[in-house]
Amino acid sequence: MATPQVHLAYVPRGVGLACALVYLRKDPDVCGWWLGARGAETVTAYFRLEAFYTAGRTLFYATADSDLYGGWRYDLTSGRPQEIHPLAVDSDLAHELEQLQDAFVSEWLSLPGSTHAEQEQRAYHDAELAQGSVNIRFARLNKLDKQAPVWVYYSRGFEAAVLEFLGKRWPLDYGNA
Repeated sequence: MATPQVHLAYVPRGVGLACALVYLRKDPDVCGWWLGARGAETVTAYFRLEAFYTAGRTLFYATADSDLYGGWRYDLTSGRPQEIHPLAVDSDLAHELEQLQDAFVSEWLSLPGSTHAEQEQRAYHDAELAQGSVNIRFARLNKLDKQAPVWVYYSRGFEAAVLEFLGKRWPLDYGNA
């Protein structure tokens, strides 16, 4: 498996978790998963940036929520979601993306109903930090750069161009301003 690249954005005096993103470079594509805020709701999807590493046009496909087996259901290339006839996700890629998402969530996020969800919620409350139904694991907050109002984390090999492309087109509030 290629090395996963990770980005997280957290607004401690606002929405809480604004964005959690993990992706793999799958030349010539980029494939991954996001979770983030859109208004008061949390949205998730797997995505594929087809031909991202070529001189041609990059196509941006996403699943409906985190349903890999329903195929790529949306074309977000223009920045306006276009529902498309589902394009099948290769089964090997689907399996790899599921493993990627599972590992990422296990390392970084606290989900409702998880073993330590109540403990995580209490830690956020005691620290007087914003929280939502999904949070960055409280102990991992120390990995984020806290120099600005939005605290961020980027893995060592994270490519800014990937976030720039996504941020202009995805349905999250983060980066879409």
